[in-house]
Amino acid sequence: MKEHKDYDIIVIGAGLVGVSLVVALQNQGLRIALLENHIPIASPPSFDIRPLSLSYGSVLLLRTMGIWEGLESLACPIETVHVSQQGALGALHFRASEHGVPALGYVVPLGELQRVLYQRAASQTSVDIIPLQTITSVHTVAQTVHVDISTVTETRTLQANLCIAADGTDSTVRQLLTIGTVQRNPSETALTAELHFSKSLPYCAYERLTREGVWALLPLKNPQRCRLVWSAPQEKIEAAMHWDEETLRVHVQQIFAGYLPPLQTLQRGAVYPVRSVHATELGRPGIILLGNAAHTLYPLLAQGFNLGLRDAVFLAEKIMQARAAVRSLGDEQLLHEYEAARRVDQRWMRGLTLGMHGVSEWQWPFLNRGWGLGLLAIDGLWPVKKRLAARLMGLRGRQPLLKGVPNFYSQGA
Repeated sequence: MKEHKDYDIIVIGAGLVGVSLVVALQNQGLRIALLENHIPIASPPSFDIRPLSLSYGSVLLLRTMGIWEGLESLACPIETVHVSQQGALGALHFRASEHGVPALGYVVPLGELQRVLYQRAASQTSVDIIPLQTITSVHTVAQTVHVDISTVTETRTLQANLCIAADGTDSTVRQLLTIGTVQRNPSETALTAELHFSKSLPYCAYERLTREGVWALLPLKNPQRCRLVWSAPQEKIEAAMHWDEETLRVHVQQIFAGYLPPLQTLQRGAVYPVRSVHATELGRPGIILLGNAAHTLYPLLAQGFNLGLRDAVFLAEKIMQARAAVRSLGDEQLLHEYEAARRVDQRWMRGLTLGMHGVSEWQWPFLNRGWGLGLLAIDGLWPVKKRLAARLMGLRGRQPLLKGVPNFYSQGA
């Protein structure tokens, strides 16, 4: 087995969050190994037209990182977010104009974001991208992390001061470290479709809580189209997969009755599992879990990548601070500082998505009516609504110390 020690940081996983960390650390003089076993990413990324919702705070971060310029022409603004409970009075509305921002967020093609991030990471001379097959061991010896990997051509050991595991919900690194997880409702599934309407739609994202699960709509660049994501217990989605197009079309119209113009056609998309998985620890000294490896959220209010991006940028900040203080990146202090910086935001998003998901499981009408009245009350309480909007936009609390990122709504947590 070859020994190799050339790196300050090893990043395992070249998905959106892992590559975002590498880009956030650009021009810092760090020697980084980026490992990925997904061949279309380890070579050039494949084109994926699935829409991804970016919060306004995420757009500010991407702009500061020099990424947004390559996406802006493809982006669709989200000017309003509408949250409601079927069968209940009241709804909660967030409007960009109320909060002094051009948009609450933007919808971009996922594959295009991946491409722009990947190209920026790959263009750095201090970054080595290593396609791998398996990781067999991750362990620390005297503040040096040893990562044993197998590639197509060899088995080797990489060494670095710090290892970042951004290797997804079923993280191999997390399992090798025997870090536990808390999981909820593993049998949930999401059905997706692209909807085509007879008239143009407002640039509004809808979140509709029903007894049949959560129905979400994302606006698209074409104003007569939008993206549907229906998350529900697996048996409900499996039954819906046997519906013909007309049955599903009528069902969508019933769920969003009064909110949408006539639905002309729909095109079914992918069906994928929906999971809530949270690691009981964010890592060990010298090894930090990031992105879905640390916390996989329910796809409610489109917070998954946005939370992961904030985590990545804050971690980059802590790494830069440690280097400025001439501290080892493998010491325990870096992990503790990162945990402290991210604790409130992570708990907030975990609690919010779990809470909203729980509401969709209620089968008692009086509870649904109570939730609807609660939405109506929040909609009328500006201080509460303002704080919640700032949280959803990724602008609540202290912002990372990156040039160009304003500290909006920064008071308190």
